[in-house]
Amino acid sequence: MLDLPEAQWAALKGGYRTPYDPRPAVRALEAGENEDAVWEDLWEEVHHQGDVGDASYVVVVELARLLSEGRSLGWNAYAMAGTIETARLRSAANPAVPLWLSQDYAVAWVRLRDSALAVLPMADEDDLIGPALAVIALQKGLPALARMAVLKESERVRILDDLGWGEREAR
Repeated sequence: MLDLPEAQWAALKGGYRTPYDPRPAVRALEAGENEDAVWEDLWEEVHHQGDVGDASYVVVVELARLLSEGRSLGWNAYAMAGTIETARLRSAANPAVPLWLSQDYAVAWVRLRDSALAVLPMADEDDLIGPALAVIALQKGLPALARMAVLKESERVRILDDLGWGEREAR
Protein backbone atom coordinates (compact mmCIF):
# COMPACT_ATOMS: atom_id res chain seq x y z
CA MET A 1 0.00 0.00 0.00
CA LEU A 2 1.22 3.49 -0.76
CA ASP A 3 2.82 5.14 2.25
CA LEU A 4 0.88 8.39 2.56
CA PRO A 5 0.21 10.54 5.62
CA GLU A 6 -3.24 10.01 7.13
CA ALA A 7 -4.30 13.54 6.17
CA GLN A 8 -3.42 12.85 2.54
CA TRP A 9 -5.53 9.68 2.48
CA ALA A 10 -8.42 11.67 3.94
CA ALA A 11 -8.03 14.39 1.30
CA LEU A 12 -8.21 12.06 -1.72
CA LYS A 13 -11.19 12.64 -3.98
CA GLY A 14 -13.00 10.17 -6.22
CA GLY A 15 -15.16 10.54 -9.29
CA TYR A 16 -17.81 12.59 -7.51
CA ARG A 17 -15.11 15.06 -6.38
CA THR A 18 -15.90 14.11 -2.80
CA PRO A 19 -13.48 12.53 -0.30
CA TYR A 20 -12.86 8.84 -0.87
CA ASP A 21 -10.28 6.74 0.95
CA PRO A 22 -9.73 3.57 -1.12
CA ARG A 23 -7.72 1.71 1.54
CA PRO A 24 -10.61 -0.40 2.90
CA ALA A 25 -11.54 -1.54 -0.61
CA VAL A 26 -7.93 -2.30 -1.54
CA ARG A 27 -7.40 -4.23 1.71
CA ALA A 28 -10.57 -6.25 1.05
CA LEU A 29 -9.33 -7.14 -2.45
CA GLU A 30 -5.97 -8.05 -0.95
CA ALA A 31 -7.70 -10.40 1.48
CA GLY A 32 -10.12 -11.76 -1.14
CA GLU A 33 -13.08 -10.63 0.96
CA ASN A 34 -16.52 -9.70 -0.37
CA GLU A 35 -15.12 -8.99 -3.82
CA ASP A 36 -18.42 -8.29 -5.59
CA ALA A 37 -19.34 -5.59 -3.07
CA VAL A 38 -15.81 -4.17 -3.15
CA TRP A 39 -15.82 -3.85 -6.94
CA GLU A 40 -19.26 -2.26 -6.80
CA ASP A 41 -17.96 0.27 -4.27
CA LEU A 42 -14.85 1.03 -6.31
CA TRP A 43 -16.81 1.46 -9.56
CA GLU A 44 -19.23 3.78 -7.77
CA GLU A 45 -16.56 5.90 -6.10
CA VAL A 46 -13.62 6.28 -8.48
CA HIS A 47 -15.41 6.99 -11.78
CA HIS A 48 -18.59 8.94 -12.36
CA GLN A 49 -19.77 9.87 -15.86
CA GLY A 50 -16.22 10.42 -17.09
CA ASP A 51 -15.04 12.15 -13.91
CA VAL A 52 -12.11 10.83 -11.90
CA GLY A 53 -9.98 12.19 -9.07
CA ASP A 54 -6.70 11.58 -7.32
CA ALA A 55 -8.24 8.65 -5.39
CA SER A 56 -8.92 7.07 -8.80
CA TYR A 57 -5.23 7.31 -9.71
CA VAL A 58 -4.25 5.81 -6.35
CA VAL A 59 -6.59 2.89 -7.06
CA VAL A 60 -4.80 2.28 -10.39
CA VAL A 61 -1.47 2.12 -8.55
CA GLU A 62 -2.86 -0.28 -5.95
CA LEU A 63 -4.53 -2.55 -8.52
CA ALA A 64 -1.24 -2.74 -10.41
CA ARG A 65 0.57 -3.63 -7.19
CA LEU A 66 -1.90 -6.42 -6.39
CA LEU A 67 -1.66 -7.84 -9.91
CA SER A 68 2.15 -7.71 -9.83
CA GLU A 69 2.03 -9.65 -6.55
CA GLY A 70 0.15 -12.42 -8.35
CA ARG A 71 -3.39 -11.63 -7.22
CA SER A 72 -6.07 -12.69 -9.68
CA LEU A 73 -8.47 -9.76 -9.85
CA GLY A 74 -10.28 -10.64 -13.08
CA TRP A 75 -11.60 -8.28 -15.71
CA ASN A 76 -12.57 -5.55 -13.22
CA ALA A 77 -8.96 -4.57 -12.54
CA TYR A 78 -8.11 -4.04 -16.20
CA ALA A 79 -11.44 -2.41 -17.01
CA MET A 80 -11.18 -0.04 -14.06
CA ALA A 81 -7.60 0.99 -14.80
CA GLY A 82 -8.46 1.50 -18.46
CA THR A 83 -11.60 3.47 -17.67
CA ILE A 84 -9.74 5.76 -15.28
CA GLU A 85 -6.87 6.37 -17.69
CA THR A 86 -9.23 6.98 -20.61
CA ALA A 87 -11.19 9.49 -18.53
CA ARG A 88 -7.96 11.22 -17.50
CA LEU A 89 -6.84 11.53 -21.11
CA ARG A 90 -10.20 12.59 -22.56
CA SER A 91 -11.28 15.35 -20.20
CA ALA A 92 -9.38 18.47 -19.21
CA ALA A 93 -11.83 18.73 -16.31
CA ASN A 94 -10.16 15.75 -14.67
CA PRO A 95 -7.11 16.47 -12.53
CA ALA A 96 -3.63 15.60 -13.68
CA VAL A 97 -1.88 12.79 -11.86
CA PRO A 98 -0.46 14.54 -8.77
CA LEU A 99 3.30 15.05 -8.78
CA TRP A 100 3.65 12.99 -5.59
CA LEU A 101 2.04 10.02 -7.41
CA SER A 102 3.42 10.43 -10.93
CA GLN A 103 6.34 8.01 -10.62
CA ASP A 104 4.21 5.31 -8.98
CA TYR A 105 1.52 5.86 -11.62
CA ALA A 106 4.02 5.39 -14.47
CA VAL A 107 5.36 2.20 -12.86
CA ALA A 108 1.78 1.00 -12.36
CA TRP A 109 1.11 1.17 -16.08
CA VAL A 110 4.15 -0.97 -16.84
CA ARG A 111 2.94 -3.48 -14.24
CA LEU A 112 -0.58 -3.42 -15.67
CA ARG A 113 0.77 -4.02 -19.18
CA ASP A 114 2.92 -6.91 -17.99
CA SER A 115 0.00 -8.46 -16.13
CA ALA A 116 -2.30 -8.07 -19.14
CA LEU A 117 0.29 -9.71 -21.40
CA ALA A 118 0.54 -12.61 -18.94
CA VAL A 119 -3.21 -13.14 -18.64
CA LEU A 120 -4.08 -12.96 -22.36
CA PRO A 121 -2.82 -16.42 -23.43
CA MET A 122 -5.28 -18.10 -21.05
CA ALA A 123 -8.12 -15.60 -21.44
CA ASP A 124 -11.20 -16.85 -23.25
CA GLU A 125 -13.89 -14.31 -22.31
CA ASP A 126 -14.46 -11.02 -24.11
CA ASP A 127 -14.99 -9.35 -20.71
CA LEU A 128 -11.34 -10.03 -19.86
CA ILE A 129 -9.71 -9.96 -23.30
CA GLY A 130 -11.00 -6.50 -24.25
CA PRO A 131 -9.94 -4.69 -21.05
CA ALA A 132 -6.55 -6.46 -21.02
CA LEU A 133 -5.93 -5.36 -24.62
CA ALA A 134 -7.08 -1.85 -23.70
CA VAL A 135 -4.52 -1.70 -20.88
CA ILE A 136 -1.75 -2.70 -23.29
CA ALA A 137 -2.91 -0.11 -25.83
CA LEU A 138 -3.08 2.65 -23.21
CA GLN A 139 0.38 1.85 -21.89
CA LYS A 140 1.67 2.04 -25.46
CA GLY A 141 0.04 5.44 -26.00
CA LEU A 142 -2.83 4.24 -28.22
CA PRO A 143 -6.02 5.49 -26.52
CA ALA A 144 -8.26 5.12 -29.59
CA LEU A 145 -7.27 1.47 -29.92
CA ALA A 146 -8.00 1.04 -26.21
CA ARG A 147 -11.49 2.47 -26.67
CA MET A 148 -12.15 0.00 -29.49
CA ALA A 149 -10.77 -2.91 -27.45
CA VAL A 150 -13.27 -2.48 -24.63
CA LEU A 151 -16.22 -2.67 -26.99
CA LYS A 152 -18.03 -5.97 -27.40
CA GLU A 153 -17.21 -7.85 -30.60
CA SER A 154 -20.71 -7.16 -31.95
CA GLU A 155 -20.13 -3.41 -31.45
CA ARG A 156 -16.79 -3.55 -33.28
CA VAL A 157 -18.39 -5.47 -36.16
CA ARG A 158 -21.20 -2.89 -36.40
CA ILE A 159 -18.69 -0.02 -36.52
CA LEU A 160 -16.72 -1.76 -39.26
CA ASP A 161 -19.91 -2.50 -41.19
CA ASP A 162 -20.98 1.15 -40.88
CA LEU A 163 -17.61 2.16 -42.35
CA GLY A 164 -18.01 -0.26 -45.23
CA TRP A 165 -15.25 -2.47 -43.89
CA GLY A 166 -17.48 -5.42 -43.07
CA GLU A 167 -16.71 -8.91 -44.21
CA ARG A 168 -17.52 -9.71 -47.80
CA GLU A 169 -20.37 -12.05 -48.35
CA ALA A 170 -19.43 -15.46 -49.69
CA ARG A 171 -20.26 -15.85 -53.39
